[in-house]
Amino acid sequence: MFLICPGCGEWSNLRPVVESTIVCECGYRQPITLRPLLLVTGASGTGKSTIALQLIRLFTEAVVLDQDILWMPEMDTPEDNWARFGSLWLRVVANIAQSGRPVLLFGSADPDRYEALPERRYVGPIRTLALVCNDEELTLRLRTRPAWRNSAGEGFVSSMLHFNESLRSLAGLRRERVTLLDTSRDRVEASAAQVVKWAAPILENEQDLARLPL
Repeated sequence: MFLICPGCGEWSNLRPVVESTIVCECGYRQPITLRPLLLVTGASGTGKSTIALQLIRLFTEAVVLDQDILWMPEMDTPEDNWARFGSLWLRVVANIAQSGRPVLLFGSADPDRYEALPERRYVGPIRTLALVCNDEELTLRLRTRPAWRNSAGEGFVSSMLHFNESLRSLAGLRRERVTLLDTSRDRVEASAAQVVKWAAPILENEQDLARLPL
């Protein structure tokens, strides 16, 4: 929606945003609504998809989405930290925001992935809730999943345990942007309620949040 300028017809994902307006070098100015992006990340097995299903009807203050709905094999580019996939989601979030709705996005992603992408400028403040588990519970969940998930192998389990621990460390470094939620023992209903408890105040205080750095 915003990448082709209505004034000159040129495509760009690098146009600056000045006071909630996208400014093209041709002089055209396009108003844009910047709404928060609420990320719920976590290793496979921490409960993201199950909680998202609970929240579709429970939490109507935001559009609840799972990032896997847009996943395709060509998006699997770890060499650039999955930049194409991240850019695609930032564009989706920015377009949804123009209808007045923020997005609550579930998916296994490094919270810092989005910060270096060109489309980051078209989204408001990003806040992250990282779902984590203790190692024993996470290992058990991964190894008892259906075979088609291919989650029981040592390599996959090890990578998820590493990601799980990296999120714990990141939360310690980014306290103002990353919050932890341990889902090791809670039922899915209780974890879903905790996600709402985290998300609701962020949206209620959106005007104050807008005055902070993105």
